Amino acid sequence: DLTAGLLEIQNTQEMNKRAKSDKTCHLVLSFPEGERLSLSDLNAIEERFCETLGLDGHQRISVVHDDTNNLHMHIAINKIHPKNLTIHNSYYDYIKVAKLCEQIEQEYGLTTVNHETVSDKASRVAQEIEARTGVESLLGWIKRECLDELKQPDNWQDLHQALARHGLEIKERGN
Repeated sequence: DLTAGLLEIQNTQEMNKRAKSDKTCHLVLSFPEGERLSLSDLNAIEERFCETLGLDGHQRISVVHDDTNNLHMHIAINKIHPKNLTIHNSYYDYIKVAKLCEQIEQEYGLTTVNHETVSDKASRVAQEIEARTGVESLLGWIKRECLDELKQPDNWQDLHQALARHGLEIKERGN
């Protein structure tokens, strides 16, 4: 029962009064268009992600759907352990996740996708939004269309000219 599960997770989270960070880890596992896996395979993959992140044994709710062009699974994991009530925060988890993605692609014969181990939060957020919505971010567009050109200028004037060639500009605001 979804409602009972959500209430149990919320009650567990409320028992930890010390944690100030987000108490839920939200993962989105997205598969390339046309690729389908059985429910038992999806369950096994979900379990492996939780183990890899050190969140096995933690409460979670998962939903599999295909309301976009590709099958994807949302996994909401309670970072508060249900027995000892401590929070688990993974550090450098994007590296572990990228490695696991590569292993799963090989094991299940899935399309190989580039899983850059990006430490820059803005890049990770942009990638996550692109994966969820299927819409390219400005950051993704810049990387694809003109990043090399934007790295070349040695002064501000040349940078502004390079930006203008691509319909971009930097404007000073506030301080």
